Amino acid sequence: FKLGSIYRFGLEQNQEAINSYETLLAKYPQTTHRIDALYALYTLYEPIDSNESNRYKQMIIDEFPETIMAKTLINPNYLQEKAARNRALQLEYAGAYEAYESGDYLLADQKLRAALGSFEDVDFLPTVELLAAILKAKTESIVSYEQALNDFIEKYPEEPQANYAKSLLTAIDPAKQERLGNLNNEFSEDFQQIHLVAFTFSEESFDKDSLKTQLDKFNEENFKTVLFSGYVNFDTSSKIGVIYVNSFKVKSAAESYRALLEKELAKLGLQGDSNFHNFAISQDNFTQLFQNKALDQYLTFHQKFYK
Repeated sequence: FKLGSIYRFGLEQNQEAINSYETLLAKYPQTTHRIDALYALYTLYEPIDSNESNRYKQMIIDEFPETIMAKTLINPNYLQEKAARNRALQLEYAGAYEAYESGDYLLADQKLRAALGSFEDVDFLPTVELLAAILKAKTESIVSYEQALNDFIEKYPEEPQANYAKSLLTAIDPAKQERLGNLNNEFSEDFQQIHLVAFTFSEESFDKDSLKTQLDKFNEENFKTVLFSGYVNFDTSSKIGVIYVNSFKVKSAAESYRALLEKELAKLGLQGDSNFHNFAISQDNFTQLFQNKALDQYLTFHQKFYK
């Protein structure tokens, strides 16, 4: 590779440079300099042989599709457009963070989810996704918050935000104890909380992604208010999953939605699943349910206090 560079930049002998780069790729196809050699050949052939130039260009795109080099070859304006996307996402984030700081967590959550659905290949995404994970503690439960942090760390292990996410994880158990300590393993009768609507199902009988897709379609087609769904595993040994919809500011709204959802789920055949149960649940009780795994106890509680 160095010899080719000497011929090209030191001696200005482009044909010898081409020969050197092509020899390198022929003898050592897995060389660490492969992408640089391909790019050199692409630019060297560009003024003399467009077919060969395009061949090397396509090799870069095919073999290294996630590199900035490949993306710039596909779209010469890639870097400028990416910078514009970053600025636009930062503006969306600022609006969501303002809502978060003022305590309007549902609005912040809606803004972030809309932003995450509209942007990709943006350097600022990890910051946005971390706030979205943090918001789950406010709009869903500690259970989904904990899962979101773990998912974030797995997705972005090398990002600086991962260390902060890890520090948040270490604080979860004390937070659980503080929130649930006074309940003595019982379910809370404080219904002035944000609510979710959830249903359990057998993961051996139903595909969670398919169910979630159909649920999202049902929500989009039938409700003006933006509703979001999520999934958590409830019992690994018996393969019971939980899909939930958030968030409802008042208990009565969750009850009304649950009744409509039950009719929709019946169309999907879920009522034939012995593990299927559909219920409204407060934030604290959602966390408690995953803490004590007392599903039957909660269903009795639900029958007593919910329509």
